[in-house]
Amino acid sequence: MGGNVLYETIKNEIVGIYAGSHKKLRNGTTLFGELDEGRWHTYLLHPLTSSEIARFEEQMQTVFPSQYKDCLSFTNGCWLFDLLRIAGKAPDTYRGMSEEEESFSPFPLEDLQQLYKRKRTPPDHFIFADSFVKQAYYAIDSSGHVHEVSYKTKKTVRSFDSIPQLLQSIVEEGKEQIENDLYYEFT
Repeated sequence: MGGNVLYETIKNEIVGIYAGSHKKLRNGTTLFGELDEGRWHTYLLHPLTSSEIARFEEQMQTVFPSQYKDCLSFTNGCWLFDLLRIAGKAPDTYRGMSEEEESFSPFPLEDLQQLYKRKRTPPDHFIFADSFVKQAYYAIDSSGHVHEVSYKTKKTVRSFDSIPQLLQSIVEEGKEQIENDLYYEFT
């Protein structure tokens, strides 16, 4: 199955899980699973075009791993089930955005990488996501594997073959949480 088909399958699962509990913002962000006023369990941001991804790479002065580019063409960052935050390209300006659109904008990739990149970080690790719940960040290595790395030990806790495999794992865990009525509170 191609990357875009996998991402569409994951999106369709998310839509099905929340069964109509969603809201689309003017900036293209879709919020899913309203927990209380202004708090949503999952959100997917509008995708980037290939030219926007190319400009983003220029801005970051790097070449992104191909599967991260595929991810950006599906969603420019996201927050899934309070379990995973994938960083993306922050807006060039927040002018004209509502407060809600600003708060559901992508977490900047450069900020995420600055948070976690250390001297001991392998040079081939491209950091693209994190999880407060799992106390981990996620990096793609040069072979395309995704590593869940502990904040504390800086060691790989789990590995995935790809970003879609990681996302599918998060979706399964998210479904389980919803079935067990388990939600996290962040302060």
